[in-house]
Amino acid sequence: MRVGNYTIPDVRLFPALVEAAKKMYEAYPNEDINDMKALAVLLDHKSPRSGTFLAKMTFLRSYGLIEGRGVVRVSEIGKKITFGADEEKSEAIKKAILNIPLWNDLYAKFGANLPTDSFWAQLSKIAVIEAPEAQRVSEQVRKAYLEDIRYLPRTEGKKMEPKDNISPIPSDTESFAIPGGAKAILPKEGMEKAWQKLKRTVDAYFKEEANPQKKG
Repeated sequence: MRVGNYTIPDVRLFPALVEAAKKMYEAYPNEDINDMKALAVLLDHKSPRSGTFLAKMTFLRSYGLIEGRGVVRVSEIGKKITFGADEEKSEAIKKAILNIPLWNDLYAKFGANLPTDSFWAQLSKIAVIEAPEAQRVSEQVRKAYLEDIRYLPRTEGKKMEPKDNISPIPSDTESFAIPGGAKAILPKEGMEKAWQKLKRTVDAYFKEEANPQKKG
């Protein structure tokens, strides 16, 4: 599927393409594959010239699961996705997904959380396509992206949540950095008066700290 200058595979990474890579790796673990007819049969196609077989090879190559043309082999990404240990398999999945240029750009901007409203407008900018075209393909792109991204490790793409013990700064105040690493939060209305009051309080505090015998 073409989206501007991007191409999106019509078949998702899981399960079809990973299963195809697994079959290839099991049948040809340590060798290049130059018999396309045998490979087509292995992947349940009647002919190496069939459109569905050629498309599948293109999609496998797009995700980085195979390498080469004419003579092909399962890539390191393909090997680790199919038989890798947990950590290296997770990393291989991420690499495969981000091998799709549009997925890489969407992930860099939004992570796993695509905009719920007017995604087409963002897609129009990223893919450099006109608004009507973006509206036409946006839901198909969203569905395909989310189907792939769901296989990333759960920590991927999560937005940072504010800590419970940190309160947001009220909109009617201003925050100022003070030399020495301190910060002052003052009301916008009557700011100068509030600053003078704060200054007197701070001066009194340090004066008292410098003369502890006067406390009490």
